[in-house]
Amino acid sequence: MLDIELEKYANCIKGTLNYIFPKYLLKQFFQVIKDNKLTIDLDIEMLDFNKELIMILQDFEFNKIYRYSCILSYDKFDINILNEKIQKGIILTKDGNIYDNISLVISTPTLYQSENKHILKFSLTKGHTSVSDYKDSVHSEYLKYTVLVVIHEDIKVIEIRYDILPIKFRDTRNFYKEMIIQIRTWLEAVLEIKTNSYDMKINEKSFVSNEVSLSGISLRTTDGSKVAFDKGFEWNKPLPIIDRIKGIILQYQTKMISELKQDLEDLIIDIEELSDSQWCKLYFINFGVSLTINYAYGDTGLTTLTYSSLESKNGKEMMDYVIKYLVNCGEKT
Repeated sequence: MLDIELEKYANCIKGTLNYIFPKYLLKQFFQVIKDNKLTIDLDIEMLDFNKELIMILQDFEFNKIYRYSCILSYDKFDINILNEKIQKGIILTKDGNIYDNISLVISTPTLYQSENKHILKFSLTKGHTSVSDYKDSVHSEYLKYTVLVVIHEDIKVIEIRYDILPIKFRDTRNFYKEMIIQIRTWLEAVLEIKTNSYDMKINEKSFVSNEVSLSGISLRTTDGSKVAFDKGFEWNKPLPIIDRIKGIILQYQTKMISELKQDLEDLIIDIEELSDSQWCKLYFINFGVSLTINYAYGDTGLTTLTYSSLESKNGKEMMDYVIKYLVNCGEKT
């Protein structure tokens, strides 16, 4: 990489640290730098982004937590096709010495592989230009925006992990939707992987365990009625309306007309077993992380995950655990 290109790359990274990394993530990144025995200035603008520091950041991008995740299923994955694209330079490999390819479009990712998992990191450059009121000064800012595509061979799903991109850096109104479409198109065109929306419409009760609690849910019954519960909600406790109906049946069961009793029992089944969930919230106790599952997000028809309470230091480990937990719960139902 030429010095001028390295300078541009360094400016993009500074934008990333300023606009993409929240304080807790910056703290983790600086700790990783210290663990590598490097002495740095904690002022982002004063950081000297030499090759060693850039390589640390590139590695950190594979391991950090991402705010959002989109889940896809796929038909087949051919490792030979992947190796062929590596040989042709269409895909770079992570070796601690190669700079990521930063592009305006989805292309030439960097690959990291571990057991039963292939992680493709796409690096996009995003810019914003502002002009002063008197139009005598133009200020341009750039950042590096990374997206991970994780191919889980053992559970046969693909995860697209991404962060919040500030509005001023988005070049389209539907930035996230279009980005996911571009990635799916790239996977099919380059790796011959056809992806589909992942159906996670399972009984939310199956998520609950000693490690995971259900802290919120939004339901839509077969007649179109909607009800949402959040904060302090516990699935093992009946929904308030269900509790009241059951109380009525119990109180009047000897006097109640059989048809009315049956209708009320059918209503209970409709709400408890046949309701269509729009979203649910889980809390992973071991990691201290909250997760919202959005079914058929927006007009994409895709299942997306949103993470909050993101203080966990083991970002990749936590996200790997979560996706496998959810998929395995689905297989048990």
